[in-house]
Amino acid sequence: MKRFFVSTLSVLMLSAAFAENHTEAKANPIQVAATSSPSARLVPSYTLVSLAYQGRFQNQGIPSAAALLHGQASGQITAETLVRAAIAEGRLSSQALTDLSYLNMVESSLADLNRG
Repeated sequence: MKRFFVSTLSVLMLSAAFAENHTEAKANPIQVAATSSPSARLVPSYTLVSLAYQGRFQNQGIPSAAALLHGQASGQITAETLVRAAIAEGRLSSQALTDLSYLNMVESSLADLNRG
């Protein structure tokens, strides 16, 4: 009985932790504008860069892995080129190109790749 109680308690705690993180991510999406329309939502900058690193934007001419790092270091891949690729793939609204704060966050996330 004691094992059952400990197991059940562990599962409940893990479920609660997952639900809290999942709900928080849904409750606080980064947005371009004050609207709550799905097209205005942005992918977090670190996620966008991670997707690029994984090769998700190769169809748009964005290289993956080490080639992405080299492209960023040489200035061929910028936040704007990455955001344009994500827009073309339908992952971002075109409004993302005018959000200087978001572009700066993407640029910072790209730079972090080379530091890491």
